Amino acid sequence: MGGARPAAVPPEPELLHRETNTADRVVLERLSLRTLPDRRINAWLALPQGRTGRVPAVLALHGHGGTGEQVVRGQSLYWYGRALAVSGCVVIAPDIGQHTLQHTNWSLMGERTWDTLRCLDYLATRPEVDPDRLVVAGLSLGGETAMYVAALDERAKLTVSSGWLTTVENMKHGHCPCWNFPGLEARFDFADIFACVAPRGLILEIGEQERAPGGFPVDIARAAFAEMQPAWRLWSAETNVELVVHPGGHVFHGVRFWERLEPWLPARAAKPDAAATEAPPDPDVAWLTAKTAELLAGCRVTAHDGTVLYTPDGKGNYRALWTRDLAYMVEYAGDLLPPGHVEAGLRYLIRAIRADGAAPDRVRPDGVAVYVAGPEDHPLGEPNLDNAAFLVIAVDAHLARVPPARQLALFREWSEPLQRALDYVPRSPAGLVFNDPARPHSPYGFTDTVGKTGELFFESLLYWTACRRLAPWAERLGDAGLAADLQRRAGLIETNLARLWDEAAGAFLAASQDCRQLDIWGNAFALWLDFPLGERRARVLDFLVRQRERFLFHGQVRHLLKGEHWQRLLTPVAPERYQNGAYWATASGWMMWALAQHDPALGRQVWTDLLADFRANGVFECINEGYRQLDSYVVSATNPWAAARRLGFGAAQSYRAR
Repeated sequence: MGGARPAAVPPEPELLHRETNTADRVVLERLSLRTLPDRRINAWLALPQGRTGRVPAVLALHGHGGTGEQVVRGQSLYWYGRALAVSGCVVIAPDIGQHTLQHTNWSLMGERTWDTLRCLDYLATRPEVDPDRLVVAGLSLGGETAMYVAALDERAKLTVSSGWLTTVENMKHGHCPCWNFPGLEARFDFADIFACVAPRGLILEIGEQERAPGGFPVDIARAAFAEMQPAWRLWSAETNVELVVHPGGHVFHGVRFWERLEPWLPARAAKPDAAATEAPPDPDVAWLTAKTAELLAGCRVTAHDGTVLYTPDGKGNYRALWTRDLAYMVEYAGDLLPPGHVEAGLRYLIRAIRADGAAPDRVRPDGVAVYVAGPEDHPLGEPNLDNAAFLVIAVDAHLARVPPARQLALFREWSEPLQRALDYVPRSPAGLVFNDPARPHSPYGFTDTVGKTGELFFESLLYWTACRRLAPWAERLGDAGLAADLQRRAGLIETNLARLWDEAAGAFLAASQDCRQLDIWGNAFALWLDFPLGERRARVLDFLVRQRERFLFHGQVRHLLKGEHWQRLLTPVAPERYQNGAYWATASGWMMWALAQHDPALGRQVWTDLLADFRANGVFECINEGYRQLDSYVVSATNPWAAARRLGFGAAQSYRAR
């Protein structure tokens, strides 16, 4: 890789930038480190605050096109760097993607590997770091570099190499040639290099959706893994090496890695200015953070124009960009998404708003917009009643994350079509969203098979929050008239939502005509939104607490009380299945929040039950006794993850409802 091993030189760190992330309780430093007498590199260091004693340290490595800054900030595909720091580990992330050589007698991989080895040297000098708990983690190019570092340095006690286990032969087809150097193919294959890690801990991750050329197919990885296993067998350490085949693509999965890492994760002391000690990092929060990022990365499809579409699941069942699913992803987990992907996705949907204002239910990868739920050859009624509100929610959540200098320009671009979309939604004279029984629209998308008619509860809550979110942007744009009109619409809903109140039950009904039934999701969602319920708030809380055994199952939530089914459907759905009696994690976060307002232990119990089911069985769209539908369903993870952050579970960062 570059001849004899050079002599180590002191790292002579130079601090180039320092900032404190108070929400994460992490200090970020940009450093310049000396790796050779005539060579310095850039690296980012994440230092968790509130440490007690020495803590584990992770050399976290990015892939092609990435940066160390993205790793420590948890951006793009590199969620793991930030998650590790939040969980209490010191993290160093060097920039290793250079494609120019400083020394002509070296190889690119030689320079990259030497630079990362020197980062391990630097970590060992830090007083915060336990040198017996050094970890290496990387994706793609980072997984390749992790292989060389772990093979060459026995200080790496645990290594995870994601998206890399392959062969020299596979790398000759569709890959950047920077992996190669003289003598490699004549002497080794990558399984031989990985074998040098034995008997230490090694996790290798490959996604089922990897394809050749240009990818890392599972069958090649399995064959390479079989070649390297005898090295661990020789040491009687077979359990120290694992191949994890996950359902995603070229992403860092991290679930098994986190399980192996958990015993090392430290407790965190209270903030210096805190009155009481905070809880230590919650392993379930760390696990769901990893799972959420994995699902977000694994659900991506590229459209005809290059737009990255975040589809509802990682199995290809819903192969399009769905408006409401994207809105949930952006609102509840937008900090795990590249802002450029979000902005492009919003444009992909907004440009499909029809002239009459109908917003798309979804837009396919070929650019064709679909406005009505259900199969295209058997649509379920008229265009959905929730799409406009969800577009506003997604836009508002995205604008809150972009630099202030760009906010108004983006809103100016999107304001008119969003207004048109809100105007399209039919409302009663009382201002509530209205569905004509004679010609019904498909309502809220997670009840799009249900024939709720008359004035609608959940859909009116969505319309209310959309108006309240859009009004401040209109004011900032200088459109006082639009802002006042949106506030008026929201006010009508606040005044008249009691038309759907059931006094005997102490809760709200789903609709005023068809499906005049108690709406479990809607009542929890109203509390999540902090909708002004007045004296009814306490009664809704009491109803949910008293009835919780009738709508909860493994931490997941039924639309109606157990034993009830929707009175009108737009298409046949068997009882106890799908939207007619199954239990969904989509609403689990709202329910966690709602029950916690009465008793924090009740909200925590929903979380505990939910994560136990996720860990044991997977993240499904919906479940019931003897029934599970569609694994790898993204918003089943994003929505409760947001609630855990809002409730402050463990080291979860703050989420605020808007």
